[in-house]
Amino acid sequence: MNTAIQYTKTNLSSIQSIEGKDPSFHKALFSLWMDLENNLQTIAETQSELTDSGCDIDSKLDEIIDAEDQIANAACQSRAETYESLLYKLALWRSDIPDLETMPINADRKDRIVYSVFRDLIKITGLDHVKTETDDKTNFLGLEPPRS
Repeated sequence: MNTAIQYTKTNLSSIQSIEGKDPSFHKALFSLWMDLENNLQTIAETQSELTDSGCDIDSKLDEIIDAEDQIANAACQSRAETYESLLYKLALWRSDIPDLETMPINADRKDRIVYSVFRDLIKITGLDHVKTETDDKTNFLGLEPPRS
């Protein structure tokens, strides 16, 4: 776990030095973000084992949140030059809103609009890998897709 967090921080420093020179900057930010999200999932799934082994879970969670803050700041301070970059920035937003799983039915107006842009950019770019399970399952409607 420590290795993954350190890996993310090291890579974030590396990719920040190439920002603006490489169109894959935002894709790299998204990849690092998803690594951290996977670490959060691992902690949630193994919480009792980690606690039993003397692991300070709160400290680990704080490190992950701090690393995610750094990624979010890097995304916010950078300019997107392509539709793909815009999509990766929105994919960070999508991943950071856990209560969006019932989108758009229970979301506020602002999130529904941003979510529709996210959905449209996926269609324009063809980059389906940024979708969540719920996005796939509901066809972006927040409802079970109609049965054919």
